Amino acid sequence: MKKFLALLLAATLALTLFAGCGGATENETPTAPVAETPIQTASVEAEGIQLSNPGGDTWTILVYLCGTDLETNGGYASINVQEMALAAQSDKVNVIFETGGTQQWAIEGIDPAQIQRWKVVPENIELVDSQPLSNMGEAETLGDFLKWGVETYPADKYMCLMWDHGGGSVAGIAVDELHGGDMLNLKELSEGLSMAGVQFELVGFDACLMSTMETAAALTPYARYMVASQELEPGTGWDYTAWLNALVADPTADGLAVGTTICDSFYAKCAAGGTESLATLAVTDLSQIPALTSAFNAMAAEMKGFTSETEKLQPLTQAIVRAENYGGNNDSEGYTNMVDLGDLTLCSEGVLSDTGDALLEALFAAVPYHVAGEGRQRSNGLSIYVPLAVAEGELDNYAMLAATSGEYLRFLEGLYDWTIPEGVVISQPVFADGEQAPSMEQTSVDDVEAAQALNAEEFALAFTTSLTEEGSILLDMTEGADIISTVAFNLYYQDDDSNSLWYLGSDFDINQNDEGTQYWDNYRNVWTIINDNLCMMVALGFTDAYILYTVPVQVNGSPTNLRMLYHRDTGAYEVIGTWDGIDSESGMSSRDVRKLQDGDLVEFVFDACDLTTGEDASFVSGGFTVSGAVVAEEATLFDGVYYYQYEITDIFGNVYQSDFAVLESINGEIVVEMANQ
Repeated sequence: MKKFLALLLAATLALTLFAGCGGATENETPTAPVAETPIQTASVEAEGIQLSNPGGDTWTILVYLCGTDLETNGGYASINVQEMALAAQSDKVNVIFETGGTQQWAIEGIDPAQIQRWKVVPENIELVDSQPLSNMGEAETLGDFLKWGVETYPADKYMCLMWDHGGGSVAGIAVDELHGGDMLNLKELSEGLSMAGVQFELVGFDACLMSTMETAAALTPYARYMVASQELEPGTGWDYTAWLNALVADPTADGLAVGTTICDSFYAKCAAGGTESLATLAVTDLSQIPALTSAFNAMAAEMKGFTSETEKLQPLTQAIVRAENYGGNNDSEGYTNMVDLGDLTLCSEGVLSDTGDALLEALFAAVPYHVAGEGRQRSNGLSIYVPLAVAEGELDNYAMLAATSGEYLRFLEGLYDWTIPEGVVISQPVFADGEQAPSMEQTSVDDVEAAQALNAEEFALAFTTSLTEEGSILLDMTEGADIISTVAFNLYYQDDDSNSLWYLGSDFDINQNDEGTQYWDNYRNVWTIINDNLCMMVALGFTDAYILYTVPVQVNGSPTNLRMLYHRDTGAYEVIGTWDGIDSESGMSSRDVRKLQDGDLVEFVFDACDLTTGEDASFVSGGFTVSGAVVAEEATLFDGVYYYQYEITDIFGNVYQSDFAVLESINGEIVVEMANQ
């Protein structure tokens, strides 16, 4: 996996490179006009689609329950089915679900060797149809279920609910573990929805990372509202009893009202389980998506022009690193490359013209309701794909399967060492409303003017590292300050017993001058310990209120990652729980954000370098058995030798490392000298 914009994507760059940048409120909505793109329309009747009747009082909810390893290993799908059965019942609300995609079911009677369709009845479920086993990662399987459900249980309003792992705009959703881990990409998802012959009042994703502009665009011709999460979801998912009770009590509710209830009850369920800090869920009004994608295309056209100007490209790449991102995006947890669209725009407002204001206006109109925990306050409801790290073939897949803007693809082409595949056609969504038919406006990327890219070989970056009279470690940029994207520091510990350097982590707590030509440390001889154990930690996100960290660990012998929030107002850490990260092959996000339990054995994982051989390795050191509260806190480093090093990333993705400064800690005091002196 090739890293590009930053080797370490900690958003704490605000301390060193930016003024403030955060989520917007309704009172901050810009007034600039939204760019418009002509839309081709046709008769709805000619397309044979039945428009939703928002004012009607009957619902059919069709749940595509692809169990995958979530059911095999944890029975999570069965837990949600039980919640459905415990909800109030009504002849005005039918809940139908299709099972498949998993090796075994916790509910007795569900056969993993078949595709089965079930109806929720009072405190139970009943089998209403069986089909031969098929791949739930194919559009035809989804479409056949939806078409059957609509024909068998006609209603005023329909909801399609996708249940499984989600991986964002490129990876898609619904991993069928019985068919090689195949999944639905966004084009297949759109195709499956189109086969139902109706406009869904609501499409929901009880899955991670699916609240993206690209997902919304794929749904727009076939639905009125979407409800989905930008961030990870806990394995237990939505609170089905709560929102179904509300719907049965008022079946006249439209998609926005139902989506709002789903958001609120989901957040309450997360709070009851202690995982609300990173929770997100949003309702998207899909009628606003054509305007949003048009505004994004206009903003991307302006961004494309920045690829040939260092004075514009530098702050833009800094904004990309600074913006809130979801699902990890680091070496330990993996990369989802999902970034909040609103926060990215806000972080870029110093370099964008009114195209950024138009984008924000369109975004706020498109997301009428969302919830976000304390650790996700810069969430604005919809993410976009931004390649913070690029797996082989991923940009090609994005271009062919998910992209909504030819201008954005040209921007990515100008920014990365990548060429858009031949024949890529962008599909702009058309919302089905009145005489507007569900369709996609086609634009060939070949018709979009290419970006003018800077030649990295024409630029150089040079620096020196020295000690000041005050004992600070000074990084002096002698050349190339205008192409710096990030400056971080790495901290290492020298372990004499193993003759190796332990990597303790990185941070951006660095001082700089106004010109960005000099940087000096803010090191205080402290590091975070967890239950009195030294740990390796990487900052993932930063606001005025919090810093989000990940710590590689083993829990009961299995590798995972411990998520922590540092609350800046109180100076206290909150240990949220563990998360296994992104599957490197499928791109799917683990959905089990797990609280540590009494009796769990937690051991700490470190990266290290052997000082004799120079070989890199990972190892486990230290640990504790959970008994009561898990306490993370800053502590003075114990006596020993540490190494401090600057790491600079330029706008072309090149990474530079400074000479080491040697920090010897003696009785809580430090003595600093340069390693090469």
